[in-house]
Amino acid sequence: MRILLAIDDSACSNAAAQAVIDRSKSEGAEVLVLHVVEWPKSLSASIPFADAADAARQVVTVRDECRRRGTQLVEETVARLRAAGFIARGDMREGDARAVILDVEAAWQPDVIVLGSHGRRGVDRWLLGSVSEAVARQATCSVDIVRQTSARRVNRSA
Repeated sequence: MRILLAIDDSACSNAAAQAVIDRSKSEGAEVLVLHVVEWPKSLSASIPFADAADAARQVVTVRDECRRRGTQLVEETVARLRAAGFIARGDMREGDARAVILDVEAAWQPDVIVLGSHGRRGVDRWLLGSVSEAVARQATCSVDIVRQTSARRVNRSA
């Protein structure tokens, strides 16, 4: 079995990784852990008002920090899956998460894509979009969208 695990730095992605461990047989299962850096979303609104040199430094700093955090997240998730007996490797790319996940799916051809859902509703969902919904609608393989239960949310914030 080939599993594409798409993650970000959120509790719902942590739940998705745990779901792979809990629901899948590790024997012979290959997991590709994918993190997509959408770094322009992290840029400060003040950048357009900064002089060119300051703006460039801020952009590079944000990009480097996003890549550093993403690399660490992927490495930790790969280690966790390997400890559970999976054959796991990581990949980190930049771009729009929806498009990148679907591009990796087309190239790698997993049996299933597993990703978490932030559970956004209403205006937040309309403004921020839903990566999991877009992937589920457009993927050619099965998609497992993992949602956190209310109990898990309460426990994580405690």
